[in-house]
Amino acid sequence: MGITTITGTHLVDARNRGTNFRKTATIGRLSLCIPREDLERLQKCRGMTNPEPPASLFRNGFADEFIRQVLDAETVTSFDYSDYQGADITHDFNHPVPKTFHGAFDVLIDGGTMEHIFDVRQVLMNYMEMVKTGGSIFINVPANNLLGHGLYQFSPELFYRVFSHDNGFVTESVSVIESPFTSVEASRRHRCYRVADPRIAGKRMRVITARPLMLWVHARKTGQKPLFQTPPMQSDYAVTWDQHRKKQTGRASPDHGGSGSPRTSFTYLTFWQEIRRHVMQARKHALRNRKFFKRYKC
Repeated sequence: MGITTITGTHLVDARNRGTNFRKTATIGRLSLCIPREDLERLQKCRGMTNPEPPASLFRNGFADEFIRQVLDAETVTSFDYSDYQGADITHDFNHPVPKTFHGAFDVLIDGGTMEHIFDVRQVLMNYMEMVKTGGSIFINVPANNLLGHGLYQFSPELFYRVFSHDNGFVTESVSVIESPFTSVEASRRHRCYRVADPRIAGKRMRVITARPLMLWVHARKTGQKPLFQTPPMQSDYAVTWDQHRKKQTGRASPDHGGSGSPRTSFTYLTFWQEIRRHVMQARKHALRNRKFFKRYKC
């Protein structure tokens, strides 16, 4: 887990757009996985006229100095389950964080931890409670073709529904980062795509790829609200259920005939139907589907 050239670029872009990193929390002691030439480029992107030599950012191989010098953090506080990498605070994120850390940080960065923690709901609650109003959360997690890397792989739908107005958040952006290798930091050949909110697109988002995909999420806290009073629901189901309730309410008399029209018996696709389905699937559930994915340079 760490900050790569791609995620570092996203962080620099957020800083240039006004995100305040003054008090930053990192989940895990983040490694710095950015080559020297890319560090120099990111320093220039930040408008640093007299930057520190890139070597000064590689203290012990961790990203603390990068966050301080390039993102203008005054303090960087690392949290981890163990102190084996010298984290400042040891805490098991399966459990609530102490209230002393509620609203204590301007930014929280998870560079690849959440997929390794069992209680994802508690993890998200901890993150959301740790940042102050106006603060930002950045999360980097596996999406596709990284089965076995951690306990979970994640969908954009989860983050759009969690970081919502109901919970006092707005999802600034969700991006897919496509990598040629399962060690996603090993190559400079990445492709980045902005991911549309499935609720706004009006359809379930699915994607099938041959390469590993990571998600990069940026959420911002807009206010203090009780978290998850209404559990997040997948958007396409929520629309279906709402339409059904409206239909039921509009009926003159209750329907005692079962759940909708009768369904025909199940059968497999024929050979030619399978061929057609393969072609449609390759077109519809690919990153080139512009309804959900917008390519951009990162």
